[in-house]
Amino acid sequence: MADQNTARPRKIAIMGMGNPPGGIGKELWKELTEAGTADQIVVYNRSNKWDNENFKGEMIAVDQANLINNRHKDTSQFKFTTDPREAMANADIVVIAGGAKRPKDRPMSRADLMQLNCDFIDPLAAAAKDVNTNATFILATNPVDTMAQRFHEKSGIGADQIMGLSGELDRARMIQSISNQLQIPPNYIENANVIGQHGEGMVPVLSQVMIRYPDQQPRKLVEILANEPEKLEEIKKATIEGGGRLVKRLDIGSDYIAPAAGLKRMVDEVIAAKQGKKTEPLFASAMNEKEGIYIGQPVQINSDGKHTVLPLPELNRGETEAWSNSVKLSNAMLGDLPGRKVDRPFGG
Repeated sequence: MADQNTARPRKIAIMGMGNPPGGIGKELWKELTEAGTADQIVVYNRSNKWDNENFKGEMIAVDQANLINNRHKDTSQFKFTTDPREAMANADIVVIAGGAKRPKDRPMSRADLMQLNCDFIDPLAAAAKDVNTNATFILATNPVDTMAQRFHEKSGIGADQIMGLSGELDRARMIQSISNQLQIPPNYIENANVIGQHGEGMVPVLSQVMIRYPDQQPRKLVEILANEPEKLEEIKKATIEGGGRLVKRLDIGSDYIAPAAGLKRMVDEVIAAKQGKKTEPLFASAMNEKEGIYIGQPVQINSDGKHTVLPLPELNRGETEAWSNSVKLSNAMLGDLPGRKVDRPFGG
């Protein structure tokens, strides 16, 4: 098998840098560049606000850090463009990271956000249809389930080539909350998975979480906290509300560090699978054939960069009901997409 350097992708496109000074796209660019993930990383933005002296200065600083850490042989070449077709043409992986964000000073529903972000997604879908229908597409634009489906429908690209960031980010928040509640290291926690809509309809699968204390048999989280239901409820709320809680603490009003890490994990899994390496299942927003919608569920990346949807984890009665409600919420949001009305408003 070829090593990482010779088998790495020729080109990764990042569509959207985010809002200065932060941004998911910018943070992802930094992580991919430092890791030498591709021969070339092309960044697209609708305007040239990132193509200025400040960003060029940051590029120089990152390059210097790579030299200090002896990573200069593996780092990726960078190019900036305001042309989406140029960015996506011949890319092995396309990460769609941009779009509008909810304002911090006034409430905005995910449905309202969806209307704004269709203006971002639709031109990218058209461009992808014209120049590159073979890439693996990973979306982070919110509401991610709806935007992934919008991109699929507008581009005509196969659903098994398109997935959205959801469970990999949500499960990190879940593990963090469990760790805090039990005062244990995160590596004691197993099977902390999240499915369903990436939003208020997400379903933390608490019933399957196992805690593995050293030199002990694993125990179910729900058994450990059987007499402390308030802690279980807080873990659930912290998982579902994790993004919103964090945004309230941030001056820039947007969480970009953890989402970028989640995207990099997804990119790394795609690359590893295409290199023939063993990969772990991802929890991502993907097309659920039964329901006909994109929603969070486990997937396995295949050697061609496409994915196979895996069965849902075992659910208890409450989680099964929560999954059904999540499907309804996702379908309702699809019905609000501009120019689209769903035929199956409640799935099935």
